[in-house]
Amino acid sequence: VPLDEMKARIDHLAELGTVFVTLTGGETLLHPDIVAIVRHVRARGMTPALNTNGYLLTRALIDALNDAGLYALQLSLDNLTPNAVSKKSLKPLRGKLRLLAEHARFRVRVNTVFGAAPPAEALAVAQAVHALGFDAKCSLARDPSGRPLPVDAEARAVYEEIRALDRHGTSVFSEDFQSELLDRGQVEWKCRAGARFFTVCEDGLVHLCTPKMGLGAKPLADYGVDDIR
Repeated sequence: VPLDEMKARIDHLAELGTVFVTLTGGETLLHPDIVAIVRHVRARGMTPALNTNGYLLTRALIDALNDAGLYALQLSLDNLTPNAVSKKSLKPLRGKLRLLAEHARFRVRVNTVFGAAPPAEALAVAQAVHALGFDAKCSLARDPSGRPLPVDAEARAVYEEIRALDRHGTSVFSEDFQSELLDRGQVEWKCRAGARFFTVCEDGLVHLCTPKMGLGAKPLADYGVDDIR
């Protein structure tokens, strides 16, 4: 998406009273103007966060993101070494993690998809990134309908160990609902998709949320307070 178009979208988000803007993909660091985009989010009074697989991180890019005012970066690591399910692995990214630990002034959170590798690997990843001073979190693997895949007693115990590592993490990004989902198979809540949060795709359309792409699709430029209400 061209930079001018991205800035126009960010300007409209600011007019809607947006607090957090999370840049995601695809791979965000492939965008040639990613630093300028982060800087514009911050300049418009919003809090920029960024999701990445980490492979393109360099010292120069970390310094630039520091200067642009990035608040938080989430990096995906699912296992110790690449497997058939995920290539987002600790072994090839250790050097990138060290760069972040040494130079990043923004928060760093590492997310592991629980189920992409044996539970013991997920715990080892979480412990390694926690030792570097990063937040460690765990997302549940889902089936095509969006329901979490079954978790046995041993795996659940490992999941709770990983959750315990994230006690110092910010409540803004909390995903405590997952424990209730594992315990009861459902969560009692009122969905705020389209209002408290929504997803803007590369075509500039607002979707209620990422898991339900296509629902509520409407051009961001036409999305207003009435839509949020």
